[in-house]
Amino acid sequence: MHPEHHGNAPAGGDNGAGSLERAWSLPVLGSDTLPGGLLSAALAFWRRLKPETGGLPGFDGFDPRQLPPSVLPHAALLGGFDAEGRVRGLFLGTVAAMHAGAELAGHRLDELYPPATYARVEQTLRTVEILRRPVLASVSFGVDGVRLLDSDRLCLPFQGADGAIAGFVVVMDYRPTDAGRAQPLKLLGDAPELLRCDLFRVMLRRASQE
Repeated sequence: MHPEHHGNAPAGGDNGAGSLERAWSLPVLGSDTLPGGLLSAALAFWRRLKPETGGLPGFDGFDPRQLPPSVLPHAALLGGFDAEGRVRGLFLGTVAAMHAGAELAGHRLDELYPPATYARVEQTLRTVEILRRPVLASVSFGVDGVRLLDSDRLCLPFQGADGAIAGFVVVMDYRPTDAGRAQPLKLLGDAPELLRCDLFRVMLRRASQE
């Protein structure tokens, strides 16, 4: 089954955004404005990998060391959804690992994240799988009702030889709050409460068309 036919979102090119919004009652904004140079560099790299004949960059043989040096420490390489609907971590950059406080590689994401956080992560990746284009999710984390960390994460899709989504590169831009600088948060090690998650704040329509 093609990703566009997955779940409640019917197939249909540019109409996919509207279908997804109705199905999940989540805001989808059409914009390709990115916050900061890190995510812009990641998107530019992904665009350069796209084949001239169209389609998405290939996942088979992709090595995270191909990522620009400025992007690599902030990136996670994930496999696609397996037959059980689970995602395995394959690589985690040093800056991302520092914030996570745990090793992602070799583990399924649902084994590491608190349930509320994992539900949002899964939802984001499913959206990328359905839309077959980059998606930016904005997330805030904290404990005891105090927001400690804000994060913009750009999720980039890669396809396998059969054309299905076979993996993702997620680039994470972290910004500690004033409270977070005084009380550093390890996302996985501290199992934080998810305070706010504004998914699909920016959906990068042009990234799949240029």
